[in-house]
Amino acid sequence: MDFNEWLRIERHRQGWSLQELAHSAGVDAATISRTERGQSQTSIITAVHLAEALHVTPAEMLRALQHDETMGNNDKPSSVVWAKREWSNIFRVGVLMLEDISDFVGFFSADSVRGQKFLAEWLNRLDQLDAQNRLDDQIGGEEVTVPFNLGDAIRLTAESPIIEVTLRHPVLRAVELLQIHKQGGVLAPQDVQNFVEQLAQYGTMTNDYWLRRLAKENIVSSGFFTERIKLVDVLRLDKDASRIKSPEAVIEEGDIITMFWNAITYQDALSNRPYPRDRATGSNLRQHHIKLASTFLKLCRWLQHTNRGNQWLWDLRRELSSDSVSW
Repeated sequence: MDFNEWLRIERHRQGWSLQELAHSAGVDAATISRTERGQSQTSIITAVHLAEALHVTPAEMLRALQHDETMGNNDKPSSVVWAKREWSNIFRVGVLMLEDISDFVGFFSADSVRGQKFLAEWLNRLDQLDAQNRLDDQIGGEEVTVPFNLGDAIRLTAESPIIEVTLRHPVLRAVELLQIHKQGGVLAPQDVQNFVEQLAQYGTMTNDYWLRRLAKENIVSSGFFTERIKLVDVLRLDKDASRIKSPEAVIEEGDIITMFWNAITYQDALSNRPYPRDRATGSNLRQHHIKLASTFLKLCRWLQHTNRGNQWLWDLRRELSSDSVSW
């Protein structure tokens, strides 16, 4: 069964009109109609929004598209362990969660000076980690010897129409990204792009066209997925994923689609939530909060990349939990 047919059947089964589903999913009704008639190829972003509006999990959608009659209603493929509505049931293990990012943004928003000091302190802890060689490999072999100061933290978190100061997004190994995914941690679109690019190095499938296509496409722009990523490409890659001979990570069917789903939910959490206005200027704080969230996620990725254990994450959570205000 293809997605177009599944969407039409599922919408009618649940009793949704085109207009009702369009309103709930934030997708134009004409787009849904064209999709159901097979007149357009659905992007992965639109597909996720439609599925979530229908309260369908990644596992349920995959099972329907695969037309797997052998699984019971409550069964799930073992590789599909993540879904947005199940987050509250996942123990906060040693991987970064969306709640952690929310805590940081709330912490920073409550007291920006304190937040900047917090950021500068953790940047310096990153600089002093024992695993310096791994860090040097990612930044071109340069030695990090100049301590970060409050000014650096201010520039990283400030909004300017002239210059953009940002942390680089580290390239975690495919096995590390897969571990984050398996444990229900948050993934950013850049994480998924890095994962796909690494898989392309081991693309020994019978037909790895879909892997090469996704790896070469510029699927992330300004930290967000683009609409160019088609669901059909992701599904084809997901189906063939078990044939990828990676020396580190064992990819199972269902992993790729749920990793994209995970990152789209993170993307939506940044872009679709209501944002407060600055009390002094009245301007919307959307872009500032998105930058705070992105900076914190990149910092945590570097900390994970350069630290062998998870103690840094427990320490960071402990500091954020003191007088923290949720995002």
